This record gives sequence, C-alpha cells and structure tokens, in this order.
Amino acid sequence: MITRIELIDFMSHRHTVIEPAEGLTVLTGPNNVGKSAIVAALQLLCDNTRGSNYAIRHGAKSCSVTVTTDDGHEVTWSRSKTSSHYVVDGQRFDRIRAGGGFDELNTALRLGKVNSEGNEAFDIHFGAQKSPIFLLDKTGSSAAQFFASSSDVSRLLEMQQVHQDRVRFAKKDKGRLEKELEDCALQLEVLKPSLQIEERTTQVEKLYSQWLESQTAAEAFSELVDEIAQSQSDTEFHSQKSSVLQKLETPPKLEETSRLAELTVGLATISQKMVLHHGQLDSLSPLASPPELFDVDTLSRVLKSCETLESSIQRHQSNRECLTQLEGPPHLEDTDRLEQLILSVEEASLRCIASEARLNSIGDLEPPKWASCDDLQAVVARMSAAVERLEIESAREERFRELASPPDIPSSDGISEVILKLETQMQRMESLSVEMNGIEEQMQLVESSIHDLALDQTCPVCGGNIDPEKAIRQAHSLGRG
Repeated sequence: MITRIELIDFMSHRHTVIEPAEGLTVLTGPNNVGKSAIVAALQLLCDNTRGSNYAIRHGAKSCSVTVTTDDGHEVTWSRSKTSSHYVVDGQRFDRIRAGGGFDELNTALRLGKVNSEGNEAFDIHFGAQKSPIFLLDKTGSSAAQFFASSSDVSRLLEMQQVHQDRVRFAKKDKGRLEKELEDCALQLEVLKPSLQIEERTTQVEKLYSQWLESQTAAEAFSELVDEIAQSQSDTEFHSQKSSVLQKLETPPKLEETSRLAELTVGLATISQKMVLHHGQLDSLSPLASPPELFDVDTLSRVLKSCETLESSIQRHQSNRECLTQLEGPPHLEDTDRLEQLILSVEEASLRCIASEARLNSIGDLEPPKWASCDDLQAVVARMSAAVERLEIESAREERFRELASPPDIPSSDGISEVILKLETQMQRMESLSVEMNGIEEQMQLVESSIHDLALDQTCPVCGGNIDPEKAIRQAHSLGRG
C-alpha cells in the first residue's frame, strides 16, 4: 500500500505531499485544482509515457514524483526536458523505454499492466476520468481474453459479489433511514406544544431573577440600617469620651532641665578629680627632700612636671573655692508618676483630637428628611412591585390549575423525556411559590425595620413625634402610587 506521495514541480503542484490513510482515500475540491494531476503522476510513474514534457511545471526545469510503500520501498521518477530516469530504493535507472516498466519497478510498486495471451495489456489499477467502468467498453472477446489470462479471476468475482451486497445493503439502509425520517417528523409535530412550556418556563425564570434582585435590595437596606445604628452608638460613645476629657486640668509647665543636668555631670567629674589630686598630695607629703643630683636635664623635667602639677592643683583649688560658694542642687520630685501623668495626658489629647475629628465628620451629616423619603420610597416601590408580581403569579397559578388535562400523546421515546422536563418545571414552580411566600415574610421584616427607624423620631417640619404606623401607611401609599 502506498503511504506517501510527493510531487515537485509537477503540473500545477509546486510541492505537494499526500499521506493516504488506511483503507479508502478520497480527494475532493473544485475544478482545476490538481486532483487529476495526482492520478496522472502515478500513471507516469508506472508507465514512463513518451513525450511527458507537459508534466513539467511552467517555469521549472524538471519535475519529480516520489512514492513510498508500507513495505519500505521508495520509488522516484524524474523528468527533464530531454530525458527521464528512475531511482528505486537508492539505485538509479536511466534510458528506460516508454510505455512499460522494469522488474525492479514492478516489484516495488506492483502496479504494472496485466498482459494477456494475445499481447494485449490491461490496466487494472488506473481508470480514466471520463471512461466507463473497467472492461465495459471492451468487446466480449477482450473481456474473455482478460479473464482467461488473469490469475485473479476469483478475486474479481468476489469483488463483484461484494459490490452487489453493498448495493443491496445500501437500499435497505435507505428504506430504514426514510422510516426514521418519518418518525422524526411525527415526533417534531407531537412536541410542538413543548415550545409554549419553554416560553412559560422562561417567564418563571425571569420572575425568579426579579425576586432575587428584590431580596438583594432588602438585604442591602437592612445592612444600611445596621450601619446607621452602629454610627449612632459610636457617636454617643465619643461624646461621652469628650465630656470626660474636658474635665481634666492643664498640666503644669516644666522648666528646661538639660542645662542643669550638664552642670551636675560637670560637678561630679570635678569632685572625682579633686579626690584624686588630694590623694596624690597626701602620698607625696611624707617624702624627704631629694638628694642633689647632677643630672640637670632630668631635674628640669621633674621641676617642669611639678610646676605643671602645682598649677593644676591651684586651678582645682580655685575651682573648689568657687564651687563651695554654690548652693546644693534643688531636690527633684519623683518623675515616674509625672511621666505616667504626661503619657496619660498625651493619650487623652490624641483621643480628644480623634474624637473631635469624628464629631466634625459626623456633624456634617444630616438626618434623613421624612418629607422626601426618596430612599424609603424606592424601597417601598420595589416592595409594592414585588407584591403585584406575587399577585400576578398567583393568578397565573390559578389559571394553570383551571387548564384541562393535555391530550393523549402517542407513545414515543422522546415523550418520556418531555414528561421528566415538565415534572422538573412543576417542582421549580412549587419552589418558586415557597420562595414567594418568603417574600411576604421579608416585607413584614422591612415594615418592622421601618417601624423601629421611625420610632422616637421628630418631624423636621412641625417638630412633633412621627407616628410609625402612619409612616408605614404613607410608604405603602407612595409605593402603590
């Protein structure tokens, strides 16, 4: 079996590679795209027809056709303007006569013509595009001669029997398909009423989505009410903090202690040095006079050091006399308690600043004006629309209950699926009815929240207390209007 076909500069093919699949391979496409050229390429590969220069693509110098088989053979036919040659499994063959193959080619491809006893060659592998089926355009003697000389007569008869069996099976399959087509048409006619059920299901789904939106709005409204209550509690807490912090007195102003600390450190250093020098004087006083030394340089250095020491002692004594006239440092109070007080005052100041900022931010807010009731009116309008939708849905449900039973439908495989779908939709409708009952409970919760919100509130117009029941009735009337 051929597994690969490669055409290079052959007719309209610049470079085409085809890899046939196992079994039957069909080439399809519009006219003049090169389908017949592939068959012509295989015929030239097998026959090496004389005068095949027409196969060379316009503008090219040569063309080639390469075929690979599943048993490992590779055959290449090349044609130039003057000659042609073959390459079979890597071996080159030149000067091959036209119209017939050679042993190596026939062994590799097995696509040669069948020669009869009358020297007539039959091509059983290729059929022309506009010729009848094989042997039908031949005389009876030619057909008999082919069958007499062919060793594959039994195979050809088997092929004929298989062809007849396929035609008979195709006719049966055609009748079966026509019957299935009629059954499908009947099922489509029966299932037409299901389109109305689909439309009603779509409407129910839309109503359910609208109910979900209203539920989401109600949850958002309850969250807003909780936030307002939390803000009010925070405001009261910070107001109490501010009133407590205003009772604190201003802390006393402290003097600068950095210079006094530096002076204290200097005094301590001088005291340590004087103690050291007094110790040195006490240790030097018992010493006798030094003997007379002849080394004047050493004595001069000692004298210089003594003079330096004496001047230092005098300087320290003068410093001591000056320091003795100073009074002792003032007694410092315990600073731990003062530091704690300062920290508490600073924290209180920061809390005061934060509380003032929060009060300023909250002070810009204005209480809702009950005269406009924009947000509340929108909520009540959505609630009223939900109630109307609930009433419409209830009326639709009553209408559905009044409908007569559907007509008997002939048994079919698709009817059971339709019944399952209808049962599923009825279950969904029941669940929607349960959820719509929950809407009424949500409305009661919203009314209670409105009642709590209006309780202990004053009217911005007259200054009197607002009646909660009257506010709820007014909200209902606004929503219905």
